[in-house]
Parts: sequence; C-alpha cells; structure tokens
Amino acid sequence: MIRGHTLKLSWLVDEFGDIPHQADDLTVLWHARAFILRLISSIFPDKTNSRVNLMFLPLLEDLREAAIYSWGGACLAFLYRELCRVAVTETKEISGPLFILQIWAWERFKIISPSIRDPSAPHDAPLGARWSRARQITEVTTHVLPQIRYNLDRMRPEDITWEPYSEELLDELPDMCIQGRPSWKTVVPLICFHIIEWHQPDRVMRQFGLAQPIPAPPMQTDELHDITLRLSESNWAHHHATYIHRWNRREQYIVQGQQMGQPLHHHSEYMEWYRRAGRRWISISGAAIGCVEDAIEDCLIKLQNPSTQNVAEVKRTLRKMMIALEQESRLCQMPPPQSAPQAATFNDELEEDQPINQPGPSRRPARRQSRPPRRRQHQMRQSSPPDDVMPHIAFHPFAWHRAGPIPLAPAPSHPRPSTVFQPYSETIPPHYTGWMLTPSIPGPSTPWMTYHSHVQSRSTFDFTESRDHKHQ
Repeated sequence: MIRGHTLKLSWLVDEFGDIPHQADDLTVLWHARAFILRLISSIFPDKTNSRVNLMFLPLLEDLREAAIYSWGGACLAFLYRELCRVAVTETKEISGPLFILQIWAWERFKIISPSIRDPSAPHDAPLGARWSRARQITEVTTHVLPQIRYNLDRMRPEDITWEPYSEELLDELPDMCIQGRPSWKTVVPLICFHIIEWHQPDRVMRQFGLAQPIPAPPMQTDELHDITLRLSESNWAHHHATYIHRWNRREQYIVQGQQMGQPLHHHSEYMEWYRRAGRRWISISGAAIGCVEDAIEDCLIKLQNPSTQNVAEVKRTLRKMMIALEQESRLCQMPPPQSAPQAATFNDELEEDQPINQPGPSRRPARRQSRPPRRRQHQMRQSSPPDDVMPHIAFHPFAWHRAGPIPLAPAPSHPRPSTVFQPYSETIPPHYTGWMLTPSIPGPSTPWMTYHSHVQSRSTFDFTESRDHKHQ
C-alpha cells in the first residue's frame, strides 16, 4: 500500500473506517490520525487523488502541538506552487486545494458565480460553506471556457467585489475562522516543507479597503521554484532557516496604508502602471475589443489638438484598430481592380408591328385564342447606358498606378450624367478617391504583380482625400 513516500487512501478507509464500540484511548488516537490524514489528502493531494504523502504523518504524533501549526499558510503555499507551475510551463495537470481557488473566484467575480439563497455567513462553519447553498442559474456562464475567458476580459469595476470580507461579515464567523487575523496583511514567506511561496498582501491592498500604491517587484524568485521533494534527505528546518526566522517575526511586516477614499479612475497613476505591467486580456476576442477601446480613446485625445503629427498618429492608430478587428485586408491586402459585369436587359413588351398569333416559319397552325392576351402592367426596364468610368468607389486607393495616362473613351451618343469624372495621370495619386475604369474602356491596365509590389513597397497608407482632385 506504500509506494515511495505515499500511502493508498483506500487502505486507510478499510483499516480505520469504523471505530470499535469498546475502543481504548490508543485506538481512538489511531483512528483520529487516520481521519486527519484523509483530510490532509484533500488539502495537499497528489495528481492521482488516491494517495497521501506520509511526510505529514510525523506532524500528527502530538495532536496538541499539531493544533498550533500554520496549516492555512501551508495550504496556500501548496496552492501557490501549483498555480505557478501550470502558469509558466506547459503542464496540463494541476493538483492542490482547487476548491479554495473556486471559492475565491466566486466571492469576487459576479459574472461566473452562482446565486446564493442566503448570503449570510454560517455560524458554525467557515465562510466558504455558504456556497454549498448556491443555486445554479442560466444567466451565468459556468462551463464554456472560451466564453468565461471573454467574460473575464470584459469585466467592469462594478462586476468585481473589491472587499469580500466586510467587518459585519467577519463578526458573524466563528472564532476558529478569524484566528491570526493580523497575519492576513503581513508580507511573509509561506512554508510547507520544501515549498516557499511569498504572501504579498501589499499587492492587493484594495481587498482590505486600503488605497493601492504601485508595488515593488515580486519577492518570489525562480530559485525557490527549483526546490523539489527530490531532496528528500534535506533538513528543511535548516535549509529554510532564513524564511522561518522571517515568519516568526511576522508581526513586524504587517502592511499599513490609508483608507480607500474614492474608486480609481481609468487614468490614475496606479491604473496606468497596471496597464503597462499587467496582462490585461486572456482571450483573443477580449484583446481585440480592448485594443479598439484604447485606440478610440487615444484618437479622441489626440484630435483635441489636431496638429499634423497628431493626425498622422491617429491614422496609425486607426490602422492598428483594423488589425485588431481582423479587418486589415481592407487596408493592405487589396486585390486588383474588380468591376461588376454589366447587367443583362430584356424587353418584355411585344413589338407593335408584329401581329398577335402570327404563325411562324414552322408552318404550324395558329393556336386558337379565346380572348386577347393581357399586356403585362409592370414598367419596362431601361437598358443601362455604358459608362466611361465607374462612380466614386472607396475601396481601391491605388488605381492611379498605371503605365501611362488614362485615355477617355469616345463621347457616347446618349446623354451623359450630370457628374463628370476627369482623368488623372500616373504622377498625381487620387488619395483614396477610388476612380477606376470599367473593363469596356480601352486603355493600359496594370498587371497584378506590379500592383502587388507597389502595395508592399508602401510602409504606411495615406487615406486623406486630395483637395486638388475632387470631382465636380
């Protein structure tokens, strides 16, 4: 039943499942240790969830002394190590007390938490026990991972519970849940045998109702993550003596701060730092929408002072917005000119000089007509006159790149429209006026390779309309 340093949990259940009726104190103590060891396996599990590490068993030799250990600090250290491991590596499995992480998320993020019938704290259990009364509702996404990630990216400040542990709520909890309360705001290392993980409430002071300053760099180092249980012969008390000494003086490292006066606005000093240093999005869709929102705000700020430099920066920002929305093909992946074909026309009326029911050359007898046919009442379609140029189109800014000047077609016999488009030469670009020739107009055309190389040679695009080439 023992493999390495782990014991199979099913053996504990079989051997210490039921206490004999006439058990002595020693037998009761054995069953108590076995029961606590099974509880430890749910807080410090392995990846199989079927075994428990026997390194915890010596701590249960004296249960009175075991009661003064920092089991909560060790539990957080174990969870932090697992979160670090799966965040920076390609690991696909995670262990640890993940139910604590789930409760932490439910307490703070309304968009993923179910509703609670009774939000009050239980009087004889920890605060997380109230979620056992939770009710699943359809308005909250609970099982679609891409949608959950997008919802997290689109959260607003009002969607977050910044202070989940109010004074009124803590007063309702039993005493066992608020022991060591001063240590909640102390910056100390959390220790669990080989694991050292720093507890830094100075980076989440808003949770305690305090104003959040720009924090110092994290105290966790990569060297601490390199320490594993493979050093099984190590004396961890000696190996981590420096961190244990810091823990024993934890009252000296309690974070102090000023009370939160008003919510942080978008351009506060801390939020500006957070957007530079943090990872703001975790989904592609959320990142695209977030980038566009930032770009729109940046454009509005720059257009308050519409100088030449600001206008150029706005153009670059707009291009980034199109890239974020996956619409860059409208800007830099344009195909060659593609005109629509001429629509076919049909004359639905009979010619006036052709008699009705006139027999054809096939010498078939005329069909007997009981009554004269009705003429169709809909309006006759007018055939579209051929145009020399297409109307103003806004999707092809580089039609001017041709081998030579564009000749006009001969003047048509039908009346021209009131709007006349003038030709333009190769040397003067229309700047996104979009004037193009129809396929029916004779003249030189630009090969696709020449057009494509011209597009690639441009590092930026000028979308301003030229004042010298506006059509009349």
